[in-house]
Amino acid sequence: MQIPPAIPFVHFSDFTEYLDRLGLFHMDLGLERIASALSQLGLHENAPLTVQVVGTNGKGSTVTFLERLFFEHGQTTGLYTSPHFVDVRERIAINGKVLDKNVWIDAVNAVLAASSSREADRLTYFELLTVMAAWLFRKSNVSVQIYEAGLGGTHDATTALPRHILAVTPIGLDHTAVLGDTLEAIASDKAGAISAGMTLVTGMQENSVSVTLSQTAYGNDADIVFAQTILDQWEAQGFPVNEILTTTPYRLPGAFQTGNAGLALATFFLSCESIGVTPQPDAVRRALSHAFLPGRMQFLGTNPQLLLDGAHNPPALQVLHQELQNRGLRPEAIIYTALKDKDITACAEFVRKLSDGPIFVPGLPGNERSYDPEELAHFIGPRAQAYPDPVSALQAAQDTTQSLVLVCGSLYLVGAILQHAGWQPDSL
Repeated sequence: MQIPPAIPFVHFSDFTEYLDRLGLFHMDLGLERIASALSQLGLHENAPLTVQVVGTNGKGSTVTFLERLFFEHGQTTGLYTSPHFVDVRERIAINGKVLDKNVWIDAVNAVLAASSSREADRLTYFELLTVMAAWLFRKSNVSVQIYEAGLGGTHDATTALPRHILAVTPIGLDHTAVLGDTLEAIASDKAGAISAGMTLVTGMQENSVSVTLSQTAYGNDADIVFAQTILDQWEAQGFPVNEILTTTPYRLPGAFQTGNAGLALATFFLSCESIGVTPQPDAVRRALSHAFLPGRMQFLGTNPQLLLDGAHNPPALQVLHQELQNRGLRPEAIIYTALKDKDITACAEFVRKLSDGPIFVPGLPGNERSYDPEELAHFIGPRAQAYPDPVSALQAAQDTTQSLVLVCGSLYLVGAILQHAGWQPDSL
């Protein structure tokens, strides 16, 4: 499909229409296009402290904790995340705030003017936003920039950026059609983000994953350190690491968040000397308690009450199941759907365990990667019923129960429910 040049954009709506034509899920493997654009804009070197976060689950929480840690210690932060829920501007934030539409127009016009307009070399949706983030962070003179990888590591657009630290969240089986169908293959793809001279800090991993990460780091002349080693060292020096991690009232709920917070804190400790920051216990507590990310164990006070969680693969659904048990929660019903790249057999097994009630399975109109709701409902079993879209599934759930309804399976489903509920980030 031909996508004619559209710059200079004047209206934000013209830009979002251009993004839609690029295709949210369109992928062209290889980093040549984005590397060329970064070079043309002078973004390929002399970057401020840059942290890239890869992994299977926990990336969003980890980058959110990490951004708050730097911010609470007086740093100007740039944060790049995905996906968004109601507005694409959620993906790029400076000091925790999204940017004005006119600023976005300036960024996209600058990036497209410096990148190739040839169809074969045109930046994809995710590549374009990644370069825009780097351009905006430079324009705002941030002192720390943090990027959440989109998919994998080897071919992810964020890997084309100059990076100093790579943080790795727990790696599990997900996106097997793209990254490989074994844990070792997926770990190898994530490890493709490692480059010479950087430091890799990793959270708890399966032994085979740790071996893959270590071998790749050594083979690329990169340092590797385990987050717990860093935390133990700071604890031994008198910093109250364990007390902070275990007693902080997290705004991001869930016992599993302690691990994400620990990885973020270890990454922060690792960065402090290079940017001249001395960690302060009170600032760390503020950061971990203020960090918030929608769609993660998020309650909406509707009738019935909704519990939204972005658990979208077997490891995440297993953690969600455990968290519900820990809280003594048993949803009366579930709204669930999934994308086609998931291990639906394993996912469905966990979904059936989450509730004894009905399972409402919506389609995601316009999302070419989503499962057909009739097919998915049939696979899940007799308690599942298909609906054309999230709103109709929500209405059916509201007609069925006045108690707790769990919404899970896809961040795109969570986003559709948030949008229908009129939710907006505070800074939009």
